Amino acid sequence: MKTILLILVVCCAFLARSNSQENRIWTYAKTGSTCEGTLQGRSPDGAEIQIKRKDNGKLLTVKAEMLIEEDQKQIAAWQAPAAEVKEANPTPSPPDGSRQVDIQKKLKTIVISSYEANDVTLTEAIDFLRLRCSELDETEIAKSKKGINFVITSPPQINPLRVSVQPRLQNIPAATLLQYIAYKVRMKVIIKEYFVELVPLGAPDTPELKATASEVAAAAAKIIIPRTDFENCQLDEAVNFFNARIKELALGKNAPVVILDAKADSGATIRELRVKNVSVLALVSYVASFTGHQVLSEGNILRITKK
Repeated sequence: MKTILLILVVCCAFLARSNSQENRIWTYAKTGSTCEGTLQGRSPDGAEIQIKRKDNGKLLTVKAEMLIEEDQKQIAAWQAPAAEVKEANPTPSPPDGSRQVDIQKKLKTIVISSYEANDVTLTEAIDFLRLRCSELDETEIAKSKKGINFVITSPPQINPLRVSVQPRLQNIPAATLLQYIAYKVRMKVIIKEYFVELVPLGAPDTPELKATASEVAAAAAKIIIPRTDFENCQLDEAVNFFNARIKELALGKNAPVVILDAKADSGATIRELRVKNVSVLALVSYVASFTGHQVLSEGNILRITKK
């Protein structure tokens, strides 16, 4: 399945990073302390910037109001070079009519009147976005099809990722807010066929078994599960759920069967997955990849095994 990076040129939450900016000495107004580095990005409201330090190459997030007036003027005038924006979007747009295009349209047309967050978890921030997108989606008539699926793909953490968005943002497109939230937790946004995925920066794309791979894959791609709601669900429990829903929804005798082979870790945990109207093929591929497995197709079987 094709995947595309969500790159917003007109209403991007944070301007694309640029390596062509010159080093500058940034000065804190209150203390007079300085930091030398290049300006890498700016929030849509200009309240925060990212500086790549010259001494160690690390990214430093700074509130613009903490800097001297001259630095603030530099921030206000900064723009990402067009060449850098173009380079940041190497993936071609999906063909007209694809589900990715539909998701892009929803993200761009859904406008959230107001949003502010004070140290909420990433899950809470995305739950808010999921709810508002469902409420405000005017691209669909059927209530069951309204909204956007969001999934968070990140390694287990002792302390959940947290988000603060202040001051309050007004009349912000869902796409812009999503990119803003992703920036805050150092993640990137990928639009897939059935959902929008947040993954850590630098992480590889989640592989998916294509419907064209085999007859069983094609059959699994046609079976749409109306709702999937996993929380701390073990892999074997997920497989049992898939098979039960396939039995209910599949038409014909050659229905796909999902199995775990001897190498699979049946106790691997899916922390959270809340989506609707997603194909069996997409769900099995995602769950397998999230838990460090892969999917192989054999006859009428989708076999989950260790990579």
